[in-house]
Amino acid sequence: MAARPGGPTVVTWPGFTGGSEWSPVPFSPQTGLVYVSGVNAPAKIAVPKKPVKYTQGVDAGGTVELAGAWTKKYPLAGTGTFTAIDVNTGKISWQTKEPVAMVGGATTTAGGLVFVGVSGKGVFQALDAKTGNVLWQQSLGGRIDDAASVYSVDGKQYVLIASGGTSIGGPGWGGIEKPTPATFTAFSLG
Repeated sequence: MAARPGGPTVVTWPGFTGGSEWSPVPFSPQTGLVYVSGVNAPAKIAVPKKPVKYTQGVDAGGTVELAGAWTKKYPLAGTGTFTAIDVNTGKISWQTKEPVAMVGGATTTAGGLVFVGVSGKGVFQALDAKTGNVLWQQSLGGRIDDAASVYSVDGKQYVLIASGGTSIGGPGWGGIEKPTPATFTAFSLG
């Protein structure tokens, strides 16, 4: 349903800060799956009856609410998902549900792992790329709003993840909302 000029306020799901955001969507040739970080964030929108001529820096009318008491009637608001989708069938292979929005993206490896940060919880996880089972996790203490990098030095593999340094979480995304010091953490693989 779309908000109409002069019509009633409507709730859109996902709102413009919901769905799959800027997060990279990695593909694993070993599993045939893509891994999508998701944000359950509705928006409450009202459009003025008569459009206002837009002038730079001037409110063009209407309202958008992304958080507030009205979201209590939507129990999934502010939660997230991490979904593995089969690229050949379009079907969900597995999905995890998190109490906070998932915006950081993921990274896959040829070794059958997928690394993902549970954004607002500050938890970095290694999952089995086929099943989604958590194989390992580490709390890093700050938001994780990007994807990890995998690299090697002298034949030894590492995974590097940034955490903290941002309060990029949108209204209603939940979890860590105040900036914490930026850190980069590397873990060795194998």
